[in-house]
Amino acid sequence: MLTNSSILITGADGFIGSHLTETLVRVGHRVKVFVLYNSFNSWGWLDHCSPDVKGKFEVFAGDIRDPHGVKEAMKELAGVFDRIVVVSNQQGVGKGLMSDHQVNEIHRQMVNQIETAGGRIDAVFYSPHRESDRSIMRKPGIGMALRARKQFPEIRFNQSIMAGDSLSDMIFGKRAGMKTVYLSNDLALARKHPRQIDMNYPDLSSFAHDL
Repeated sequence: MLTNSSILITGADGFIGSHLTETLVRVGHRVKVFVLYNSFNSWGWLDHCSPDVKGKFEVFAGDIRDPHGVKEAMKELAGVFDRIVVVSNQQGVGKGLMSDHQVNEIHRQMVNQIETAGGRIDAVFYSPHRESDRSIMRKPGIGMALRARKQFPEIRFNQSIMAGDSLSDMIFGKRAGMKTVYLSNDLALARKHPRQIDMNYPDLSSFAHDL
């Protein structure tokens, strides 16, 4: 195992997160932990961590759903994920409602904000095709996944996660051989499509808090 890496643990105040913190500190990693802020100034299970570990990790408290907290966490997440790729359908371009330039400008601003916060997005791909075009480049077609792998040959779909809020996102992920995370409160759809959906969370923040 590599040591002396900088690692962020979200949900470190929980049972699993606290034990993961202890393990990583003991093998020599530089660990920062994100715990849920509370008025009792408690770190949850970390309050009872072993004496040999206490004081050897950095703690910051907040709410993963808070934009400021997320930006702080993103500084470390860039070191957790090997590649972070955004894929989206933008049929408004195909319908003439917006231009490629406008979409690219939105993506540029998004990437800049995340980089300013210390995070990273390695690539953004979008499909301008209309649903009626039935293009492989439009989700649930896997054209954008193939483009990502061509740009980053180290990507392994069976070691990747597709997180999204639509059934087409889930089908896209499964067709490419990824694990899927459905971000929605629509539990009925999740129960209806168990083969397409591996995990279900109400939103991205909840999923991130469980990492």
